[in-house]
Amino acid sequence: MRAMEARIGGHTGRRGMAPAFCLALVLLGTSLAGRAAAKNFLWEVKSDQATVYLFGSIHYAKADMYPLDAAIEDAFARSPSLVLEINPLEIDQAGLAQQILAEGMYTGNRTIKDDLSPEVFAMLEEYARGAGLPVEAFLGMKPALLTLTLSSFEFTRQGYDPLQGIDVYFARKAAESKSIIELETVREQLDMLLGLPDASLLLMYTIRDLDKTGEQIGELVRLWKAGDADGMNEVVIEESLREEPRVAPILEKILFERNVTMAEKIKEYLSSGWSCFVVVGAAHFVGDRGIVRLLEKEGYQVRQL
Repeated sequence: MRAMEARIGGHTGRRGMAPAFCLALVLLGTSLAGRAAAKNFLWEVKSDQATVYLFGSIHYAKADMYPLDAAIEDAFARSPSLVLEINPLEIDQAGLAQQILAEGMYTGNRTIKDDLSPEVFAMLEEYARGAGLPVEAFLGMKPALLTLTLSSFEFTRQGYDPLQGIDVYFARKAAESKSIIELETVREQLDMLLGLPDASLLLMYTIRDLDKTGEQIGELVRLWKAGDADGMNEVVIEESLREEPRVAPILEKILFERNVTMAEKIKEYLSSGWSCFVVVGAAHFVGDRGIVRLLEKEGYQVRQL
């Protein structure tokens, strides 16, 4: 989802759900400068042929989060290749915008009001008034697109910028010195986003909790800074499932299915002797169905740095 988040302006609901889904999970982070972290959101994975580093990305960030911890920079420096979900420096901005408009907007007379209950639409109107925005600007957007648009707007209001994100930072550093590999395509991410099951449910939680965005980001920042993958899993995944089991199919599409595909590609790197530095949304690394655990189950040596 990183491509659409940055373009729209980017892992929503109950505590922790909005950042998890709309930053893809992209998660937000802050600086480790000036202190030594006990752990980073960074793992070293070894095979007999290669070493792969896994670093949890935050797609929206602030300038004052840099420099990153030395362990992160050292791992990047030792890696001949950078692997990203999508290379943010090579996205066809105009083409993506056309795709989003063609597939993420209603046609004819239908509007988002037709897909929301009167109560939820009233919440959208109230939010628009408070933000100084005309609700008419949102009427043509389908639920998944509106979810990202509203979340992106709130992240930006909190001072977070996609151009300061971790993936953009490393893409720029690697542009002249390392090869850059993509785990996904823009088309794949767009299809995943617009094909989310029960996207109206996700939008309802987004609208309901937009006023808590700052608090949610703060909690995720603390977990990310501490390298607390268990805490991140609890807030982003386990708590969400307990409070609203209906989000399970959404998590399946946004996280778990992609985790399996990404882990398979990382296994190919490990078996072929291709050492690299992998940067994807932090939520992809947590929990029993996260990339870290999937690789551990395959017998790879994994340690958090």
